[in-house]
Amino acid sequence: MNRNEAYVYIVESMTSIQGHIAYILEAQAIEAEKSRNWLCEFVRDGSFPDHKLQLKQASKVHAQLIEVIDGIVKMENGLAQNLKILLNKNEDMDSSDSSSSLFGSLMSSDDEDT
Repeated sequence: MNRNEAYVYIVESMTSIQGHIAYILEAQAIEAEKSRNWLCEFVRDGSFPDHKLQLKQASKVHAQLIEVIDGIVKMENGLAQNLKILLNKNEDMDSSDSSSSLFGSLMSSDDEDT
């Protein structure tokens, strides 16, 4: 496997990871909708003895959702940093070439092969 094939493989892998993250976010959105519906019904019933306890329970649910979103954002930032490093390394290696990006060098190498 040459360098260009390796770069394509890495980008395809990142794309696959992004697709899986999209599925996770979709599942979290569905779960959040269920939680919202449950909370709306639960709060409407008047099951809490006072407003303070009601607010505390709602805050717990929101804090858990924020933790999930924060974790996904941190993971996305890590993936973006890795991709930036990969692209910057490629630009440094190709600084003598006319191509300035990973995709530009891939296109120029395809033209040379034919």
